[in-house]
Amino acid sequence: MKAKLDSAYLFLKRFRYEIIAVFFTAYGMYLRLARLATRELWCDELASLHTLMGPFKPFWQRFNYTDFTYFPGEYIINWPFVFLFKTNKWGIAIPHLLFTLLGFYLLYLICKRYFHSIFAWIATFALVAFHRELIFHSLELRPYAVFPVLALISFYFSQEIVSKRYTLTLSRKILITFSFIFVVIFHVYGAIVLFFTVLYFLLRESGERDFQDIFKHTYKFLSVLAIICISLFLWYAIGSTKCYKDTGYPGITFLYIPNPILDFYGFMKSNLCNLIGQKLLYPLAIFLVFPFVLPYRERLEQIGFLLLLIVLPIMLIFYSNILIGYHILQRQFVWAMPLFAILIGWCLDSFIGFIRRGKT
Repeated sequence: MKAKLDSAYLFLKRFRYEIIAVFFTAYGMYLRLARLATRELWCDELASLHTLMGPFKPFWQRFNYTDFTYFPGEYIINWPFVFLFKTNKWGIAIPHLLFTLLGFYLLYLICKRYFHSIFAWIATFALVAFHRELIFHSLELRPYAVFPVLALISFYFSQEIVSKRYTLTLSRKILITFSFIFVVIFHVYGAIVLFFTVLYFLLRESGERDFQDIFKHTYKFLSVLAIICISLFLWYAIGSTKCYKDTGYPGITFLYIPNPILDFYGFMKSNLCNLIGQKLLYPLAIFLVFPFVLPYRERLEQIGFLLLLIVLPIMLIFYSNILIGYHILQRQFVWAMPLFAILIGWCLDSFIGFIRRGKT
């Protein structure tokens, strides 16, 4: 009996992180599937469905899709399933279900790179699994289902390109190239997310080695990626119609999220709560304070993460909404929600390490 208990203990200890990842992934997928089971396709999804029906449109040309842009990513991954399953909500949800599983897997890989504490793993996976916006949008027939995965793809691969700790094989470079192409052509937001992610890792790496060394390590591959991605972005962006419909209602931009000029506290609170996405987990936001007050090694990297990967791209999207007179909605920064979960987990992990070092 003791031998069996010891064996079980060793198994749990060895695979504790994988067990956490599998548990929260399974429960998170259950919540997403249960949410889809209780609802029917709503008006915006029906508009997407209408666009996806009919003969296949060659995506290398430019067609207006349901977000009123020419970016074809959502059309590419969904058209075959709409062709096969028509209006069956379960069948047409398959590509987004697969992308959601990919997102959880990427979350696992990123946690393996950054975290040493089991509590950081639990916090990060719980924030993603229980996030109300991610639960709703993950299996929705709209591009917001895939945005979080695009952010994780950008984050995971950008570090490999920039950091000299990684030596990329040809097959890995091809995988990264096609992944970044997909991020860029998926939606106009993809280029924003990718740009700020690469910039973050370039600035982060500059804190460890000089710029000349970084340039020698990255310029060939990054130059090729930049030429391809910028060309594709311009092809799908230039000449496109407005990204959103003009509803014509006065004061529409801050209809759902408070105007920061009039109510800065309400604006900050609303966005912070939307980023965390689960009321019971709101207290985890306290760990965001620690990089600003504790002198541990990763603090500047975490502050840069908050500014470059969360705040600035969200503000850029908000600013574009102000220019075109459209709603500011939390779904527009659904891509930032898993990154925010990673940041909270990372801050918690650093705090635990700081406490442990203080006791030794």
